Amino acid sequence: MKKFTRSDFSEDTKKSIIGEIIARFKLDEPKAKLLCKQVTDCQVWVNDIYQVNLQNGIQAKHYIHLKENQIEDFLYLSIKRKDKEAIFDIEHLQQIKDELAGENRIAIELYPSQARVLDCANQYHLFVFPEKTFPFEFNPNEFKKTSEFYSDHEKQVFIYRQSSGGVCIKIKRHDNKKIRDWRDIQSLKNEITDENREAIMIYPHKKFELEENYQYLFVIPEKTWVPFGSLNGAVDYNTERSDNSKQRACNF
Repeated sequence: MKKFTRSDFSEDTKKSIIGEIIARFKLDEPKAKLLCKQVTDCQVWVNDIYQVNLQNGIQAKHYIHLKENQIEDFLYLSIKRKDKEAIFDIEHLQQIKDELAGENRIAIELYPSQARVLDCANQYHLFVFPEKTFPFEFNPNEFKKTSEFYSDHEKQVFIYRQSSGGVCIKIKRHDNKKIRDWRDIQSLKNEITDENREAIMIYPHKKFELEENYQYLFVIPEKTWVPFGSLNGAVDYNTERSDNSKQRACNF
């Protein structure tokens, strides 16, 4: 994978995006322009394989549901392959985070409750935390014994349960490749816990050591939600989004 170079949206490209939004989502022009601004108010970075749209926390406030004074130092990376195929390579996502956001920052990838799944394209999303911030309430060292274990033709799965209700799912492929299918991991999370639970996969900073060739999925306790990403799975932009005010946001 080659290094990234900057390649922001031109005015002609923005006009084309507005037209596509109007045609696809049946919006009037003011709403289409607002949605276009959300998409294009960013830095665009490209290499031989990927395009990454990078926003700071203020620009991405429609996806970062924290208080205004908390979000400024966050970054949001929206990532897609230039050929629009699915992304399976975890090491590529780690490299993208390290190159564009920094090696000393942790990023998370959200595996939401099924009601919040928005899966209409092979677009992938990393939320990057400020330096020296640990983005969840528990860490792998708190899990002393494997609660459950199973293996299939492709992978081994180790399940650790915490007294507070959190669950750590460790996944290791038999071929030791660092690849994953987002949709398969989402299904695995739903199967092991349930579809109303939310989880994150971390892309660590360089000093945060995880066991090699393992993927860690952290499922947060019941009746809590991760305050990042789409508020619900609706793709009708004429419809108001729901909120999660009746649930407690996990402690970031």
